[in-house]
Amino acid sequence: MAEVLGDMAFSDDAGENASANTAKLSVRTNDSSKVEYKDLVSLSRPSDLDFARDTEMVANYADLRAERLPEIHVQRDDVLSFFGAVEYMHATRNRWTLYLLNMSLDVATAAAQSMKLALACPRPIVFAQQLQPLIQTPEHGTYPSGHATQAFTVATVLHELANGPDTPIAADSQIFRMAVRIAANRTVAGVHFPSDSAAGAVLGVALGRYLAARARGSGAAQGHAFSGPDYHDNGTTRDFHYAEFHKMLAGDNATTALTTVSPRAAPLLGWVWGKAIEEHAQRWR
Repeated sequence: MAEVLGDMAFSDDAGENASANTAKLSVRTNDSSKVEYKDLVSLSRPSDLDFARDTEMVANYADLRAERLPEIHVQRDDVLSFFGAVEYMHATRNRWTLYLLNMSLDVATAAAQSMKLALACPRPIVFAQQLQPLIQTPEHGTYPSGHATQAFTVATVLHELANGPDTPIAADSQIFRMAVRIAANRTVAGVHFPSDSAAGAVLGVALGRYLAARARGSGAAQGHAFSGPDYHDNGTTRDFHYAEFHKMLAGDNATTALTTVSPRAAPLLGWVWGKAIEEHAQRWR
């Protein structure tokens, strides 16, 4: 964790204001001649009016509560086991893979919380107490969604382990469909807006690719900027589901590519990554 987080820096444009409009995650590059950071992720918050308009969509998601209630309660503290429905993961056979994924969850949490604190966005219950969330509304800000960031970081790490670098995310990827479902369940529960999940997806995919590049000791990670106001283009309420996620991957009005970042090698992370690669190759033996 120290090796990974030590090369990360967070900044925002809050100035003297209580909250920022934009928060950034920057990472140190592999240029050994000087200390230089480049932006990996930039998130701009929607307006409070955008959030208020989205509250009706959050209320409509309540129709799924009976179906999703068991998942929602488990996912309060555990998102990782749900990926075991897609990828073969067992404590006795996938020790280092699980170690890597748990570390990735911790990195995702640290990144999401830093962004949340800077952007200070209100939760759905602030706009409508009638939502009556299924679970206690967390005390920190809503944007980006921490669960979405975690789920998409894990999905991206698994994707990179299985497919190697520079492999596109398939339109029928069950790993990423699971990430979308975990993110959407937080809207079903009444504690997140769809745009929270969209921002968390951007942050999570970037983090997963960054971890993979650092572990391999070569290659680059694609940076992205996500604009909450543009996700609500002309005051529209935009949902977040798998088709929307693929639009964002391709680049849409809200998601734009930043320059690629070539991070420094992380030898400790690389050792664990190598063990996880070995486990993946042996998973059916």
